Amino acid sequence: MTAQPAKPQHWRRIIHLLVFLSMLIPLLRPLGIPIPIGETSRAVYDYIQALGPADVLLVSSNFSVPQAPECLPQMTCVTLHALSRGAKIVVIASSADGARYATTVTELAVDEGARYGTDIVLLGFLPGEEAGVSAFLADVHRTFATDQEGTPLANLPLMQTVHTGSDFKGVSVTTASANDMDFWPRQLQKYGAALIMASQASSWPKLQPYLRSGQVTAGLNGQRDAAEYELLLHRPASSVAAMDATSGAYLLIVALVVASNVAYFVFERRKGR
Repeated sequence: MTAQPAKPQHWRRIIHLLVFLSMLIPLLRPLGIPIPIGETSRAVYDYIQALGPADVLLVSSNFSVPQAPECLPQMTCVTLHALSRGAKIVVIASSADGARYATTVTELAVDEGARYGTDIVLLGFLPGEEAGVSAFLADVHRTFATDQEGTPLANLPLMQTVHTGSDFKGVSVTTASANDMDFWPRQLQKYGAALIMASQASSWPKLQPYLRSGQVTAGLNGQRDAAEYELLLHRPASSVAAMDATSGAYLLIVALVVASNVAYFVFERRKGR
């Protein structure tokens, strides 16, 4: 008695299980599939690498839960890299949802040795979008009397040297909002600070004109650039694992397509005989 071939619905379940495993295993145990470093992530890395102890970087977050897998690693890489160069960091959130991630990145930096108040300060949520950013850059202390925890800015050593947008060497904006790509270059042009923008992949086309014009110094494109940045920092984390998972699923799909075509060819040949 010959074995019966699996029914079509059983094959579908098997394929779904294989795809699930091809993504789950790399997430739990990254495979280390090579990822070439592109020009965009390299440009951001080179800019941050050139920062020094006298430089202050403003870091802004404007994304929510759906965009966090792409945007949070970008913001984390830029912040930790700048701190490793001795630069000082001021963190704000230009959206209410982004405030939680501004807090997450600040706490991570402190856990890794940054001195709060001296190396990094978290100011918190800045409402008002462009109007709020304009007021903030014009007078930091008038816009924020205290940090997020209520400490007066005058009591924080870092904030004694930061008063207007001119005191920032650069600004790093991690955003899921197309509006940010319009107004941040417009508001920063009179202060002379370089602008780094990181976005989810779907927003990347909107950023292209600003990169070509030089209004944005460099940018990060979605999870792929975040993974490249992690590799440049020798800190492979969630983005590298996610790229491994994506690559694993694609390789499985290619293998299944090849296998199904070979099976079809063999079946048709036998049927012809």
